[in-house]
Amino acid sequence: MKIVLHIILSFLMVATSIFSEDVVQTAYNQENITIQEGFEFFIDSNFHKDFKEIHQDSKLPFQKYKDFTFQFGKPNSNIWLRFRLPSVVNSSLYSLVFNYPFLNVMEVYIPISKSENSNQYLIYSRSARNNNYDWLYRYPIFDLPENYLTNEYTYVCIHSIYTSANFSVSINSNKFINRRTWIEMLILGIAAGTLFSMLLYNFSIFIFLKDYSYLFYFLYIISMLTFQVMRSKILDSLGILLPEATVYWFGLFSLWFGILFGVSFLKTREFLPGIHNLFRFCLFIVGITFLLFFFQKYAIATRMIYFNSIFATFLLVYSCVWRIRQKYSPAKYFLSAWIVLTLSTLMVAFTDFGIFLPSFFTHNILFWGASLESILLSMALANNLKTIREERDFHYLKEMEFSKLSITDELTGLLNKRGYFMYYENLINYSKNGNSSLSFLILDLDNFKRINDTYGHDIGDKILINLGKTLNSFIRHNDIACRFGGEEFVVLLPDCGLESALVIAERIRSNFESIRMNMGNGYCISSTVSIGITEFQEEDNEVSLFQRADSALYKAKSEGRNRIMIG
Repeated sequence: MKIVLHIILSFLMVATSIFSEDVVQTAYNQENITIQEGFEFFIDSNFHKDFKEIHQDSKLPFQKYKDFTFQFGKPNSNIWLRFRLPSVVNSSLYSLVFNYPFLNVMEVYIPISKSENSNQYLIYSRSARNNNYDWLYRYPIFDLPENYLTNEYTYVCIHSIYTSANFSVSINSNKFINRRTWIEMLILGIAAGTLFSMLLYNFSIFIFLKDYSYLFYFLYIISMLTFQVMRSKILDSLGILLPEATVYWFGLFSLWFGILFGVSFLKTREFLPGIHNLFRFCLFIVGITFLLFFFQKYAIATRMIYFNSIFATFLLVYSCVWRIRQKYSPAKYFLSAWIVLTLSTLMVAFTDFGIFLPSFFTHNILFWGASLESILLSMALANNLKTIREERDFHYLKEMEFSKLSITDELTGLLNKRGYFMYYENLINYSKNGNSSLSFLILDLDNFKRINDTYGHDIGDKILINLGKTLNSFIRHNDIACRFGGEEFVVLLPDCGLESALVIAERIRSNFESIRMNMGNGYCISSTVSIGITEFQEEDNEVSLFQRADSALYKAKSEGRNRIMIG
């Protein structure tokens, strides 16, 4: 968690440093001249005025704008600005720049000197760009003519836009524009590359795990990446012009898949059913917003996106807090990721409201926030993967433990009858193929019922335990000893001929006979075991081998017990 806090703090420090740097750049210098005064504006709410009327009608209510940055809401109207351009040397090396990438439809009217006694206006539109550098430049820029006039108004008409506008106007040298463009594209490329790499990484995990959390993450990041690329106007700068509303479609996809990812990752259906229903409501609102965009109700739809995004983000943060309280550790990284995205969204909102100055950073903070969020979400998914593996290993060990218990005799610790049959058939088949010899022992405690009746079942159990320990002590590591039932035991001796098996059987018999159990008052008892032994023959099967050893055991019992007989 400390690493996550360091990442967030570093993110905020970078934000602060870039804010301060951008303020310094607004000061006058030869490459970047910010126009800081003399602005006037007029709102043409009816879209009736053309440039000729605006220019010639001196009675139009143009209002003075006191600041050098403009803040407008989402105007359903044309905004007319007028101001006087400052003088620069070698103006052909400079361009007029509007530092806001979302001014898609606009015209600029720059006064130029036609002759000594007459003037005219050079008209630019948003599509008229300088091909020397503007193929990568995302902001509206317009070449300054050599003979532009500084004592006449330059007019700008900004048409209705889908987002609020907060921008400044400056004159930049072409060198400054080129340098800034490449730096911006490099930084945005790193952000896009981060999103893309996280996309591929987690999609590969989804292919491996088939966990829908990773699929929803993949769809969320791919829609967020597309949304941010379109929002930052990278496609426009590359000459790929899409309808302005398209960015909102992908914004809706980001919200839709972000909610599905959060619900799946945090498992709200199982652990937070009440909040899960609120997420369903958010998805319903997203569906309504899709319909509004389809029917071109953009004003209502954009407001619904903002409010629904804020509400869904609040629910995700709230759900994270609850899941952390429920000891779900991956939720810590998930919470950090959404905090970063929330801070980025707030910075964008504060910029739109004029609290922050417009800059490259504020225009693209959501892109960088989404990139950092993708890293933190990948950390959350990695932590979740670790949790899944730990749970899987835990269940596997439990399963192995239960499996072992199911084939283990609880009293002696040897295999039980079920465990015996797991190995018996395989060893018979292995020996049938002529790969090795196999000897088979059946052991039965002598007079065990009388011992139980005389001394009690506790003493009988101790005798059974002693025989189990004796078997484990004198068989080899690849031999198999089982408690077949009651006082009867069997031993499988693979790769062991009859002579070697007789040696092992005798060690078992003699050592078990020597065990004394102290009954108190200097009185001890011991027990003996009878053993039937046989070796696997080519014509044998599972039944015949067992029957021959069992017959040998019966013979040992009938001839006086405590002995070994060969069958």
